[in-house]
Amino acid sequence: RQMKIVKITLLLIIIWMLCSCSFSKAVPTWTKAEPIDPAFYSSVVNINKGIANYKDRAFDNAVKNISMQISVQVDAQLSLIDTESSGIPRSEFVSQIQTSSRALLTDVQLTGTYESKKEYWAYYRLSKDIYRSQRMRRRDLAVSQALGQLIQYDNAGSDIATGIPLLLEALEQVVDYLDLDLSADYLSQRINLYNELSRRLRQLPLQLTFSADPSILEMVAKQKTEKRILITLNYKKDDQQNYGCDHFPLVFRFSRGSGKMPLSGMTDSKGQYLLPVERITSFEANQLIEVGIDKSHYAKRLTNPIIRKLLDTIVFKHAQIPIRVGKPKVCLQYSFNDSKGTIYRKVLQDRLIDMDIDITDSPQSADYIIEVKIVSRPGTYISALNLHSAFGDVYCAIKNARSGEIIISDTIQNVKNNAPRMLQAETDAELSAVNALSDGVLYRLVMASIMAD
Repeated sequence: RQMKIVKITLLLIIIWMLCSCSFSKAVPTWTKAEPIDPAFYSSVVNINKGIANYKDRAFDNAVKNISMQISVQVDAQLSLIDTESSGIPRSEFVSQIQTSSRALLTDVQLTGTYESKKEYWAYYRLSKDIYRSQRMRRRDLAVSQALGQLIQYDNAGSDIATGIPLLLEALEQVVDYLDLDLSADYLSQRINLYNELSRRLRQLPLQLTFSADPSILEMVAKQKTEKRILITLNYKKDDQQNYGCDHFPLVFRFSRGSGKMPLSGMTDSKGQYLLPVERITSFEANQLIEVGIDKSHYAKRLTNPIIRKLLDTIVFKHAQIPIRVGKPKVCLQYSFNDSKGTIYRKVLQDRLIDMDIDITDSPQSADYIIEVKIVSRPGTYISALNLHSAFGDVYCAIKNARSGEIIISDTIQNVKNNAPRMLQAETDAELSAVNALSDGVLYRLVMASIMAD
């Protein structure tokens, strides 16, 4: 019995000692001081075990830390390269390279872990040689593809609309490797591909020129008479010859004034585009149409934000076409009882001038003819008031001065006027009819025809 008690006691002591050893496991030194090894990027992370998926979170934090270490090295390498001339801060290049390189950080190795009741430590590291060799392989592929696209760009010759996407795609290939050597042999020369490609891109504004025929446009505000401008875009190659830029995207806008025309278009095989200016909607005397290159046509194909910004910094030339804008000219053909009418016609003239319309006496120089006919007729004698009444009927039509076609018309009937004598009542009926037309009907007719949008 005593032996049995001794055995049990010894067993309990052994169990206790084993438990004590397990709980008193030595804390790794790397939890207190991160190891420094020049052959590795490394990161020690500490995270609360109460956080969901804490081990995954630890890995993510380690990758971020290692990525930051890489970006410091990238920044040091980029300091030797002229990136500021692009107008984009070096920090943005660093950030882009850091983002593009993050896919390679899946090879980060878990070197050690340690846990307490509440906390978790993990030690990760990445071989600098392995990381660099992976990037070098990707760089070599990018250089090969970009060089091929540069050759295609040069072979495109005057077909610059096809060449520009090749240039931009080549830049996208190499921009993530600016911290590495991007040298290549081309045309018996040793070139830096990024520098050569970006130089070609910055040269483009000097090689593309616009012309417009006519160079100045004359139009009448609000008039629906389409006029066309022949836009030509030329590309000057190294041989100093001008070539039409076929199928090239253009944009159009009013930089001063307003009107109706297409907002974009594509040149034909001769590098030309016939721009229809449908209408001028503003009364400014001097207006301006601006014709430019549609960079968004190329930008929407880009996936690299740095190259998108680089394209945005390129300022292409644009054409400016002045427009001399005149007010609509109206010839007012006015009659009262089939005669020329009296000075009351001036009431209508002043009303038209208030509506930004010029008055002319010549139908040949007019854009529109406004025909106003007023006819009076006697009414009755009002004995109780000792007054005679008369009525006026008004007919108003707006015509196209060139074709004579009636655009719009209206009538006002039975405009009444009273006077002590019948002759005066009939004469005054002219003024009453003019006022009735001027008070709203004339404005409505003009807005629905001459001023219609």
